[in-house]
Amino acid sequence: MFFAATTFFASLAGIVALFYVKHLELRSERILTPTLKEVADGYALNFKELLARSRSEIAKVVPITVFLMRLAVREAALQSAALLQFGERKAQELADLVSHKHRFERRETKSDFLRHMGGHPFRSAINSNSNVRTSAEPQKPLDISRPSNQTSTASITPVTPLTPQKRERKTKHPPTESSNIGAGAEK
Repeated sequence: MFFAATTFFASLAGIVALFYVKHLELRSERILTPTLKEVADGYALNFKELLARSRSEIAKVVPITVFLMRLAVREAALQSAALLQFGERKAQELADLVSHKHRFERRETKSDFLRHMGGHPFRSAINSNSNVRTSAEPQKPLDISRPSNQTSTASITPVTPLTPQKRERKTKHPPTESSNIGAGAEK
């Protein structure tokens, strides 16, 4: 901050000094240091040409800078993730050290319902059939060299549609609250 402020005020003083020298030259109608002015003009013109030629090079610098910044941000993210994982491991070790339960083991549940349900395996009705292959079983290759002697065991059962009388009966007599209360009281 100090360097930036010093540079700013030095530049401002130099600009004010140049305007004061220009004012003295116009008032006296003569150039104070002609050789110094010619040398400074030569440097200014060279610097202007250098800037004009370097536009294409500066245009190349921007994509390279963006690429390097992307690499730097990626590397910083990976390093911070590694640091956070290290912190997580150490926090777990600290929690294990401080905890009164150093090695947690699951106990038997006190709920009768959960104890009863724990004995049943969780699977769908489709996987409960012994003929159905699960996704864990490897698929057997299909042998097309011999004709199959097995007959299909699949059977089609007809579905009987509801008759119009049954439909009308269901829609004509909806249950009422008084019938539900009486039914609940009888149980």
